Amino acid sequence: MQGFTLDKSYFTQEEQNNIIQALQILKSSNYPDADKSLNKVAGLFSHTLQSEWLEIDFSYWGSPEKERNTITALERAIINKYVITFTYFNAELTITNQMVEPLKLVFKSHAWYLVAYSKGKNDIRTYKMSRIRELQITNQLFERELPKDFSITPAYKEEYHTPIFILRFSEKIAYKVYDEFQEKYIKKLDDGTLEVTFRYQLSDWTFLYLLSFGEYVEIIEPVEARTILREKARKILSMY
Repeated sequence: MQGFTLDKSYFTQEEQNNIIQALQILKSSNYPDADKSLNKVAGLFSHTLQSEWLEIDFSYWGSPEKERNTITALERAIINKYVITFTYFNAELTITNQMVEPLKLVFKSHAWYLVAYSKGKNDIRTYKMSRIRELQITNQLFERELPKDFSITPAYKEEYHTPIFILRFSEKIAYKVYDEFQEKYIKKLDDGTLEVTFRYQLSDWTFLYLLSFGEYVEIIEPVEARTILREKARKILSMY
């Protein structure tokens, strides 16, 4: 209301610090205008924004300003319930045109995701925001709400049709192995190499991911995967 002021004594010093830190985290995730809110609240609490004992930075190196603009557009579409369209690059390296009802933005594992109802698939899908291109907000409205029991992390179930990969990593890249895999999937062998057992689809995404380890990984099983990766390596070599 006009003329209303918030009595800062309503919050304890610890609560004030928690609010400031929460806004700093939101700012670190590239959320639009979080810095404006942070400055206002800091001013209200007479809090000096200075170097703190903790700094959180979720952005990747070279994170573009475009990410902020996309979040702003998606926020508008979600709040006002506008259907949106965009071009999407999926994990199988194919490009699709999407028309969806945007329901929620989720920040998970250093990245923003859009949870939306796909009008083409007639199902709720999750889209990684960095793979969205040519985003357009239409004038078409929708009424759908996200189910309260929805989770971006599906309940784990064993997919027996998905091949089990046995990977052998050089000890020279152990730091990355422990970054990428949970310890329960890693076995250290007597010669110092690391053996990882994990389920992967035989997809382009899987082999591009494994190629990112360069000469420091060998596929032990399945044999079909060894053959596919050898052929991709042969094609790479032919370019040079």
